[in-house]
This record gives sequence, structure tokens and C-alpha cells, in this order.
Amino acid sequence: MERLHKRLVVIAIVKDNAPTLKRAILKLEKLRGFFDGIAFVVYENNSTDGSKEIIETLSRKIPAFSYTCEDLTAEDQSSIATALHKNGKPCRIEIIARARELARALAIREYGDYDLVLNFDTDAAWFALGDIARNAAQVAGNEFDCVCANGITKWLKYRDAFAYRSPEHPYGPELLGEYWWEVTRGRIQRHLVGKRLFPVYSAFGGAALYSMKAYRAGRYGAIPDSRYMEVQKSLDTTMSLPDERSRAGALPIANTNYSKPIVCEHVPFHYAMRGEGFDRIAVDPAWRLLFWD
Repeated sequence: MERLHKRLVVIAIVKDNAPTLKRAILKLEKLRGFFDGIAFVVYENNSTDGSKEIIETLSRKIPAFSYTCEDLTAEDQSSIATALHKNGKPCRIEIIARARELARALAIREYGDYDLVLNFDTDAAWFALGDIARNAAQVAGNEFDCVCANGITKWLKYRDAFAYRSPEHPYGPELLGEYWWEVTRGRIQRHLVGKRLFPVYSAFGGAALYSMKAYRAGRYGAIPDSRYMEVQKSLDTTMSLPDERSRAGALPIANTNYSKPIVCEHVPFHYAMRGEGFDRIAVDPAWRLLFWD
């Protein structure tokens, strides 16, 4: 890998990732040989498998390693989430969105002068550093504001359909309801093949690289508010599939067994970026991560 004269901050949120956490962080730490500087920001809550202790140990061994650990009570979680699942539990997506936003705030506070951000899920069982280096060079070269990975499950399906919006599939379950889960999700899971990057409105796939300027512009959330809908309505939907376009509602509806309209936290983040002019978002199908779920 040819050295890239940029600095990278790696951001991870963690809950019960002990089987893969240490190996993933130490592997990512090897990127120091490719960048002029690398820092880590980790947020963890409520782990019961030793993840917290692993993070604390890593923080003493790795330079420029910042972390926050929390133990959220049931009352805390109820105060964070405004929606309830049908099982009566607070909305998990809202809690995850808060975690990502706290990690984002810490990263900007501590390392806001860095050039690039790698948002990474440390439960990845396999990934290649060369893929990260290749896409970091493209973002650093101002070709893209964000490049997302192609996370794959053990069933060899695209892992992150919930975060995915594209010209062909611009509608999520907040507008399609159960049709998204029954039909659209399967279409997306079969979609990510090939080697060439292609444009999307939102994605993740277990990892994504951002310019720091684009990352600063994003905001994590889980409820599609008025600003979200402004961006949604501005999207070019002319390439969307007719059956999905005809079923898409004008207003968000409660979905995914929650009491309110809910979206994956990455979609509001990327819509906020788009609202600030950072709309060059792509997926690299060749940037593969393997997950055991």
C-alpha cells in the first residue's frame, strides 16, 4: 500500500463484541503504516462479555485512543427512546443512533482536525486492510464524500439493506411498510455484486469512509422528521421500480413493529450530509466484510 499523507480517525460503537473486538482493533491499528496518523474513538454500553475490559486494555496500549463506556439502566433507555417495540421494549434503533452520535461528538471534539473518518463495526469476522486503503485514497482525492462497504452475512447476502437507499430503491419501510420487508429487502440483498463503485443515497455495510467535512455535516437519528422528509422528497426517484414507487406513501408510517415511523440511523445521517451538499455517496461492492450473523 502506498502511503497516504492524511490522518484517519476510526470510530466504533460496541456492545458484546468480545469475540472479534480485539482482533479487529489491532488489525486496524496496522493502518498506521499507511496514514500519517491514526486515532480510535470507541463507544460502548451494557456489554456483559468482557468488551468493556478489552477496550480499557487497548486504550492503555494504543496511542490516540479515546473511549466512553456506559451502563444504561432500563429507565435510561426509556428516556432515550420515544418509540416502543410491540414487545414493550424501547426502540433499539434510537438507542443505537444516540450511541453513534455520542461517538461522533467525541471524535470531532478530540480529532476534528483529522482528514478522514472510518466508521467501522468491530463484529466483522473478516476484512482486508487493502480495501480500506484503496477507498481512503478515493475519498482523500475528493472523488467521493463517502464510500460504503459491502458487508456480507454467512448466508452470502448483503447485510445492511435497512441502511440502503438508491435510485432504484429510494424508499424504506417508513414509506413502504411491510412491503419493504417482504419484497424490497430481498431485492437489495441480491443487488451488491461487481467491482465498480456505484452511487447511492445511503448505505453502510459494516464500514464507511468519510471526509471529515462530510462526517461533520451528518446527524444520526432514527425518526424521519421534517428535514429528513425534505431530503427524501428531493431525491430523484425516476429510476425506482414501479411497484415500489406506486406503494410509497407521502408521509412516514409506523413500521418494523415499532409504535412510530423508524429508519436505520445511517439514513438520516446521509440525508443530513446530502442537505449540506455532501451527496457523492457510493458503495464499493469489492470492499467486502464478512459477518457471522
